[in-house]
Amino acid sequence: MGDYFCRTLADLFECEAVYSAQTTTVIRGRPRVSVETLESMANARLNPEGFRVTCDGVQDKFTLSITSGAIGRGFPWLNVVLFAATVFSVLFTAALNASGEALFDDWSLIRTGIPFTFWLIFILLLHELGHYTYSRLRGVDVSLPYFIPAPFFFILGTLGAVIKSRSPIKNRRDLLDVAAAGPIAGFVVAVAAIVIGLGQSEIVESAGIGGYYLGDSILFRLLSRLVIGTIPEGQDIILHPIAFAGWVGLLVTMLNLLPVGSLDGGHIIYALAGRRQRMIGYMTIALLFALSFWWPGWLIWGGLTLFMGPAHPPTLFDEVPLGRGRRLIGYACMLIFVLCFIPVPFTSL
Repeated sequence: MGDYFCRTLADLFECEAVYSAQTTTVIRGRPRVSVETLESMANARLNPEGFRVTCDGVQDKFTLSITSGAIGRGFPWLNVVLFAATVFSVLFTAALNASGEALFDDWSLIRTGIPFTFWLIFILLLHELGHYTYSRLRGVDVSLPYFIPAPFFFILGTLGAVIKSRSPIKNRRDLLDVAAAGPIAGFVVAVAAIVIGLGQSEIVESAGIGGYYLGDSILFRLLSRLVIGTIPEGQDIILHPIAFAGWVGLLVTMLNLLPVGSLDGGHIIYALAGRRQRMIGYMTIALLFALSFWWPGWLIWGGLTLFMGPAHPPTLFDEVPLGRGRRLIGYACMLIFVLCFIPVPFTSL
């Protein structure tokens, strides 16, 4: 379709490169007429064929985004089914963790999993909706979130959620906006859950605790001291399910902010540092493998990020400056990463 669009709009726009995705074609080049005339005439020609055209750019760097309105209008059954399955898998897993095998004798105990499920799904949903909202605002064609359920023996009942991008990112400004919106939204809700949950958590003798010990991040330890105070020696906190959901939210935020490839952190670092992100990505993966000596889970994450690719692909217009305000947002995200980082997330007791 890219060649067809270039031929159709040849008298209006000089095509230099074409980037095609599922529902969107982005053409990079230079207008031959004014931007207002270009957009109105391009839509006049292509609207009858079911396409919508938008023009974006600065100085002599422009793109035409041509989106098909005939694709993707059906009800998103897969997204809804996966969301419902994830809610059930998290609810069942949380209730099983809280009630043990008694759940199979009394299914009314499923209610014990509701607080954790509500807050964890809320955190994940706000994270993905942050990405989705800013993608739409920046003209990036994306899918609705796909939630991923997990078997009950997985401690959380979910592997998170993803959004599929169906068009390229135009510049580093859009890249940072879209990437930062998700972690920031999820982070805010996670902090709220921790504060609420810590107020309902119990202080018990450490000798009587079984199960898993949760590692502390800088932020979680700070919030614990603000809400509960100093914990006496020989005692520890049994987290309320809401606080545990918030703790998981910080962990998810931290993992997403790893400055590697297609993770949110990779997007943000590329927006800030450009091609130097590649070196940072390789250094991060090496660090993850080194940390696996203390927690084996980092070995999985190191292998996963290596498989995804350490380097981030360029945007269409890397040369468009980021701006001071967006740099501050990027630095804030990296600060969130540091505050949420947990060297050893889980330890068996």
